Amino acid sequence: MFLRSNAGWIGVDRGSTSVKAAQLRLVGDKLELSAAAITPRWTDESDSIANRCRSECEALRALAPSLCGRRCAAVLSMRDCALESISKDDPRPGPSESYDFWDTDAENGYLIKTSSDSVESLCNGMGKAGFHCCVVDGAPTALARALSMSHGVKKGEIVGGLDLGANGAMLVVSQDGIARYAREVSEVGLNQYAEALPLSRPEAERQILKHGVGASGESIGPYCSRLEREVKPLLDELKKSLLHLRGKLRSRGPSKYFLFGVGALIPGIADQIAETLEASVEPWTAAGLASDSPEIPPQCLLGPAIALSALAWEATT
Repeated sequence: MFLRSNAGWIGVDRGSTSVKAAQLRLVGDKLELSAAAITPRWTDESDSIANRCRSECEALRALAPSLCGRRCAAVLSMRDCALESISKDDPRPGPSESYDFWDTDAENGYLIKTSSDSVESLCNGMGKAGFHCCVVDGAPTALARALSMSHGVKKGEIVGGLDLGANGAMLVVSQDGIARYAREVSEVGLNQYAEALPLSRPEAERQILKHGVGASGESIGPYCSRLEREVKPLLDELKKSLLHLRGKLRSRGPSKYFLFGVGALIPGIADQIAETLEASVEPWTAAGLASDSPEIPPQCLLGPAIALSALAWEATT
């Protein structure tokens, strides 16, 4: 599988509030996470395309001393895309939109589309930092790639991934790197949970990530109760999605789910989701992937970027 180079592409995940970048390296016969960075995403989208690319520039410049090569693969946030379940005979978007289609069975599949401007701004951002974008992916397919690299997943196994981002949540179920099921299950994430607490935004996020769901103690107890109420709609939507998923797959569905995104770091949330989905749930890690620096963020924050970095070797086989 691994040919020509020991350095992967630079994976770039353009989220709704931050840009994550990561690069893998092949050391002997094992993969290592050699570089990673998370930087805030510029939120002023009223500016020109040239200015809207600042986020990607800053993320890549933060990594520049640790990077090898100039080839990138990137994924767009679902805030920049639309996901539709369609049949093979449904019409495709017009020339003003970029899109991709993949099959889930003989007749049906998914369409993910975005504006050409979003793709252009993403590529321009990397180009201004001196890098070349080889691939632009969508969130469901990038998550499916990451799930194929998950710790403890066997070939042919159906596995689920739940991306709990700052402003929403997406459920993807895949098999051998192909998304068999994808659905946006919530437009609420950590930002909205923090806004619901009677604290400043930084303090609310700190309390959520420290104590999580179901914590005890006089100082945080009331806030945990409120957080549980805020999380309940997500759990209700997951119950509905589980019924829909079982109908689509004509099976019980995955016995394992992995959590991605900042929400994966909330203490106690994996247990609540596990009870809802009737399966094991844990933050995502890649099988056998080591890091050469203690400063690199948790892997669950970098899943799509890590998976896209690995495309370098897929492209050379």
